Amino acid sequence: MYMNKRGERNENTKLTKRLEDIGINREGILKLLKLRKRDCIVIYSSCMENLGTDASDFDIYVIREDVSECRTELIDLDPHYYGLDNVAYLYLDVQYWSQNELKRVIEKINKHKNIGFEELKTLHRLLVGEVLYGKSFLHENMLDITELQEVVKEKYSVISDGLLHDCIGLYQNEELLGAIMCAREALKYAVCGYNASKGKINLKAEKWSAKIFMQLDVSEREKTEYIK
Repeated sequence: MYMNKRGERNENTKLTKRLEDIGINREGILKLLKLRKRDCIVIYSSCMENLGTDASDFDIYVIREDVSECRTELIDLDPHYYGLDNVAYLYLDVQYWSQNELKRVIEKINKHKNIGFEELKTLHRLLVGEVLYGKSFLHENMLDITELQEVVKEKYSVISDGLLHDCIGLYQNEELLGAIMCAREALKYAVCGYNASKGKINLKAEKWSAKIFMQLDVSEREKTEYIK
């Protein structure tokens, strides 16, 4: 999260520019939320990782001691109001998490238990995102970004290996279309795993894995050798 050693909030410059381009500020976003005194509010946008489009939503994570209301809600920002005539929809995608729920998810990682992509995506965005309100929940001693990278890399590796095995089996049985589709999926997840091994986590494989791969600070020779 974007906080310095004294626990003070540091504003992400890429997020600031995106908000300015739209014409909304952090205080305006907070006014749209029903805050509690002890909440921690984190905002994430794909622009913070040099990804996304003009239509990319803002993801808001509300972490509180207990969660009794609905876990998710969409707040319509009305792009036409902000002069974004080429954007059909623009939302704040708000998710509510209890502190205990997040602790259980982090415990899965620490104990090397199986963890789903949605849970991994949440943890990643909480680590990369900016704290808008309250105190940071994910302290360094609870979860480290390198731990998350390793978990993501291994998860993608297992999936890719399984798909490659299926691809070979289908090809040997002359199920060529199925083999091609499995091969494409295997390559996609292999690229995602490689990205994670280089410190670039992406949990929306279909959208950004190729772009991240091409932007990696790695020689073209190494990339080519990996793909082979």
